[in-house]
Amino acid sequence: MTSNYISYESAIDLLSWEDSVAALRAGHLAPKAEIADIFLGPQTATLLNRAAFIDGLGYGVKAVTVMGENPTKGLPTVQGAMMVYAPDTGGLSARLSTVALSPKSRRPATQPLAHVCWRDQRANDC
Repeated sequence: MTSNYISYESAIDLLSWEDSVAALRAGHLAPKAEIADIFLGPQTATLLNRAAFIDGLGYGVKAVTVMGENPTKGLPTVQGAMMVYAPDTGGLSARLSTVALSPKSRRPATQPLAHVCWRDQRANDC
């Protein structure tokens, strides 16, 4: 089983805001995801696992730790990884650093998407 590892450094120059918003919009037009979440640990040091299945696209599992004291140690508050599995074989297709995912999914990217979805929701597209 061979999978790709996608780090922040290898992904950041390949991403644009326009492409990210287009991908988010396309995702909202895809079949609805089946999602399950698990939270473990205290509020100040939590592990979150989110698993998702989208018919035709496959499976994904994202695990992140949220460590409230990390900024005082010079470390990021949130760290983790995502694994993507093929829809037909269940084989591991890719491993992604959550750092590679996060910059394009924070508020600046979601504001234009929210506007698009609000507009499209009136037409029942979002």
